[in-house]
Amino acid sequence: MKKRLVVFGLGSYSELAQHYFGSGGEYEVMAFAVDAAFVTGDAFCGRPVVAWEEALRAFPCATHEMFIGIGYSRVNRLRREKYLLAKEAGYRLASYVHPTASIADNARLGDNGLVRESAVIGPFVSIGDNVFIGPTACVSHHTVIESHCYLAPAAVVCGSVHVGQACFIGANATLRDKLKIGADCVIGAGAVVLSDCEAGGIYRAESARRSEGRSSQFARL
Repeated sequence: MKKRLVVFGLGSYSELAQHYFGSGGEYEVMAFAVDAAFVTGDAFCGRPVVAWEEALRAFPCATHEMFIGIGYSRVNRLRREKYLLAKEAGYRLASYVHPTASIADNARLGDNGLVRESAVIGPFVSIGDNVFIGPTACVSHHTVIESHCYLAPAAVVCGSVHVGQACFIGANATLRDKLKIGADCVIGAGAVVLSDCEAGGIYRAESARRSEGRSSQFARL
């Protein structure tokens, strides 16, 4: 018998949760829950939508697990807030690891985790609770990723790095080995980080700028 799952949220990550958990695994998504003010319809992805208070009654923690299907809104603060709310209500938080991901046998993953396609998590890695890891992201050996972080697609975290809570690491960002990244950091897409980052800091690469000329000049390539 499949485990019963309630997904919190109605955004793109909630839809991803329905796609992943509902694709023949050990879970069946029973409903979506949101704060009462955000209930705008009766159904989402073919499942009922209920207010949080109704979810507590109709889908209790004694018989259902929960997944917080929220991305990096407010630099992960919203997902952390709802994660703690569900924990306080007594729910067990489910995790999903895509079958194409490579996870070392001795790596530790927390609850409410999402590890997507072709991600790599190396030996002796510790991943906290409520961490989302995007497609092809790589977390190398002996690294610690604290709770409530988000690693975007193709982010690379080299060996023996310590990433504090609620950090955002953008697509194709690279963190050199043996760094300490303070809590609540935002590391932008394509950034190459070679030294420690202060808590709450923003670290970003130069954005691409338009060059002179028109794309039509390459028409013969």
